[in-house]
Amino acid sequence: KLNPDKRSAISFTYDSKRRAVKKEGVGAKELFAWVNKQEKVCYWCDVVCETSYHIDHYHPLSKGGKHELDNLVIACSSCNITKNAKDPYEFAKSKGRLF
Repeated sequence: KLNPDKRSAISFTYDSKRRAVKKEGVGAKELFAWVNKQEKVCYWCDVVCETSYHIDHYHPLSKGGKHELDNLVIACSSCNITKNAKDPYEFAKSKGRLF
């Protein structure tokens, strides 16, 4: 209750590991440190989401993505829910974001 960000990171790690095919990936402490270093701006739409953000797997776990720091991005809740398990390139194109 005193540290909701840390609890959220622990919960996210647990859920992601549960869904992952392999049990390897980033731990709660690493994830918490990573979240604290990130600007809270949605990767997909550039909306500032300082107080309400999701941690999104760039390549979805269901499509073979790994639960590792280089596969994580900060996303607003709207983009993360809309993206779901879509291909990141197709989703970016639908948002008007070109690479």
